[in-house]
Amino acid sequence: MGVKAFITGISGQDGSYLAEFLLEMGYEVHGISRNNSSKNLKPILSKLKLYECDIQDFKIVNLIKSIKPDEVYHLASESHITFNNIPNTINIIANGSINIMETLKLNLPDCKLFQAGSSHMFGDSFDLDGYQRETTPLNPKNPYGCAKLLSYNVSKIYRDFFDIKITNGFLFNHESVRRPDNFVTTKIIKQAVKIKKGIEKELVLQETNSMRDWSHAKDFVKAMWMSMQNTSDDYVFASGKLNSVSHVCNYVFDKLNLDISKIKIQNEIQVEKNNSVGDASKLKNKTGWVPTYTLESMLDEMIEYHYKYTI
Repeated sequence: MGVKAFITGISGQDGSYLAEFLLEMGYEVHGISRNNSSKNLKPILSKLKLYECDIQDFKIVNLIKSIKPDEVYHLASESHITFNNIPNTINIIANGSINIMETLKLNLPDCKLFQAGSSHMFGDSFDLDGYQRETTPLNPKNPYGCAKLLSYNVSKIYRDFFDIKITNGFLFNHESVRRPDNFVTTKIIKQAVKIKKGIEKELVLQETNSMRDWSHAKDFVKAMWMSMQNTSDDYVFASGKLNSVSHVCNYVFDKLNLDISKIKIQNEIQVEKNNSVGDASKLKNKTGWVPTYTLESMLDEMIEYHYKYTI
């Protein structure tokens, strides 16, 4: 019998790539999703044990107790940042995480837990060299980051006082062909493809000056697994390189041989800036993780995919 893994948010970008990776590693993979018909899981659906369940549903407790996984990867969360319903954000992210920790404490104290955090937990806090790392003060500026920080702080209590094996990841931006349209990289590429095919005439963006630390989701899910094979700890997941939205636009439009003048900017719309860059030295040194994608190779993959499948 192989090692059992339980993944929350298995149908999303990270969850589906992680499921594929763990299956290749010989794992028995279980997972929950609010939408079990996700196209991300179709290639591996017959190899999974899938359950329709919301992270707020108490059913998740009974599932973990009955499956008895060796490793839990808690990836389910809100898919975007919103200020519209802060209590709901806290309930989904923080209370969902705490329920899993409590379940492990009471029933499976030897089970390992990976908890997906976010670069938004740092907010506008940077070290003197401009980087954000595990020792950088945490100062979130939105409800999503606050909820993730609450989960993180509570996880340290379960880890230190109850010896629950919890690993936290501070995940910076990561993309792939499985990113939804409301993320800027996918929006840029899909719209550029439509312009190339004559379906649309221009790409409209709120602004292009924001900077991001971008990685590929495939690299991150491998790092999740690698971090779980070590002593429980906290790690920054990042490329360590800042690139602007403008750079992504220029690269994509150049690849598709499009006139950059087809990009229209609406500066009057206020957007949250997130010019954060992470230092993943600890992750690399302790696990041996080496990312396989650059920003450009990731964009190439996304361009090829969306040119093939975007109508």
